[in-house]
Amino acid sequence: MSFAIGVVPHSKINSAATDPDHKMRTEGGPEDVTILPCRLSLPSQERVAGLARAAVTFPNRLLLAHGNRNSVASQLTWMSEGGVGLASCRFQTEPNLILKSLKILVPAIHPRLRGRINPWVAGREIHMKETAFLFQAVLVLLWWLGLLTSPTFFDAFQFEGISAVAFWSFFIPDVILIAALSGVRAYYRQTALEYLILGAFAYATLYCCNAAILTQSGFLATGLMVLGSLYNLFIILGHQLFRTSTAGLVQNALKTAVQITCIWLLALVVIPFLILDAFGADTKIDLTGWTFASGGLLMLSSLLGLYASYAMVRYGNGTPLPLDQSRQLVLVGPYRYVRNPMAIAGIGQGLAVGLLYGSIPICAYALLGALVWHWVVRPYEEKNLSERFGPEYDEYRQRVSCWVPRSRY
Repeated sequence: MSFAIGVVPHSKINSAATDPDHKMRTEGGPEDVTILPCRLSLPSQERVAGLARAAVTFPNRLLLAHGNRNSVASQLTWMSEGGVGLASCRFQTEPNLILKSLKILVPAIHPRLRGRINPWVAGREIHMKETAFLFQAVLVLLWWLGLLTSPTFFDAFQFEGISAVAFWSFFIPDVILIAALSGVRAYYRQTALEYLILGAFAYATLYCCNAAILTQSGFLATGLMVLGSLYNLFIILGHQLFRTSTAGLVQNALKTAVQITCIWLLALVVIPFLILDAFGADTKIDLTGWTFASGGLLMLSSLLGLYASYAMVRYGNGTPLPLDQSRQLVLVGPYRYVRNPMAIAGIGQGLAVGLLYGSIPICAYALLGALVWHWVVRPYEEKNLSERFGPEYDEYRQRVSCWVPRSRY
């Protein structure tokens, strides 16, 4: 049994809306649309009962939960709490008839089939993949533009012994199979395109790995392609990567220590060294006032990352990685003031290393990482948290900022 829920503006609802059991037709809407106004002042149990009855009595129709997007999302939550299992939801705006096509699966009303949906998830359609692919298309085009306009930038991504002509032979395949198709996927939902783009990245990555082995050079280009392949894997499989930790406190602490060591070594040592080497920059650090300021930023950022990791392990019963995430929502320590202290710490560390060496490319790498996290990784993470912790996380999300520290929780 399935049905859809539509939303009608307050102006379209007549005085009969005060009666929760009253039914009426939409003005100018299709004949099979039934509206069931629901007064928001009704007790929660009555709302649940009324909406649950509607789900069974009027299958395969548009039913109205009275109000705007937020109130409708709340009523969907009440339905799920009342035993109505809900599946994927999508809002779509249309003139006069407003929001329609919220596809919802309603199994038998039974506690075992009880679903959960919350106002933030149901309140708006989340175009996570679309944003990620559009961002990728722009980055690839900007990368090729940099190669075209800057000899220094071009030289940083070359392989010794491989001619510039061979390098430029990848221009059209990259623009068509990666940039153009990523742009198309940003506006048209086709799973086949996602795997085609991943395949193009995988081929280019294997080529670069082989070229790096043969020439003992081009490591920055190879690393960039590996990150690009991992980026696309995350876009495709992101929702499957979030798993809750089942280990105890000691095991989580040990795993977190290993995670921090590996991530810091890669992000703060290996990648910056590859960037400095590729751009022919000096790795020597001169002791100046600027150096001490950069070192101070690096230390403060590192301490923030360690404090956030401690809070995640101690109070969340998990680790910082999504593959082994916490079992409880962490609202203490740095999380009391900002939702993403680890991201802030990582960006601060990257900028500190860039400033320490006076390297614009390393600073650009840190800022690019911030954009990738904010536009691509964060939506997946917050969606997962909202699904797992429901209203508790939604309230926390409303009170505490993502980037700017403030004590409101």
